[in-house]
Amino acid sequence: MDILKLTALELGEKIRKKEIAVREAVDAVLARAEAAEPVINSYVTLDREGAYRQAEEIQRKIDSGEPAGPLAGVPAAVKDNMCIRGQPPPRRPGAPPNFKPA
Repeated sequence: MDILKLTALELGEKIRKKEIAVREAVDAVLARAEAAEPVINSYVTLDREGAYRQAEEIQRKIDSGEPAGPLAGVPAAVKDNMCIRGQPPPRRPGAPPNFKPA
């Protein structure tokens, strides 16, 4: 099965049913992003460490039987104009030079 051909909802369902591990989904998405990046140049930052940390957290919740939403564990990219804790702030004209997201 090609994880990357599943819709987000299909992937979320397979993750909740434990047919696919969250880390497996993250591995597939990061591998595709890294392979395509030299050609498409679309990512400012690929946060592998953060992706795997969140994957482990979501997998623990799923494994312990905690309720999980339909997209729990589904990897997602965030547009670079959004502030993300622990990541460099978006590059915008007029932004304060020392601005750090909360």
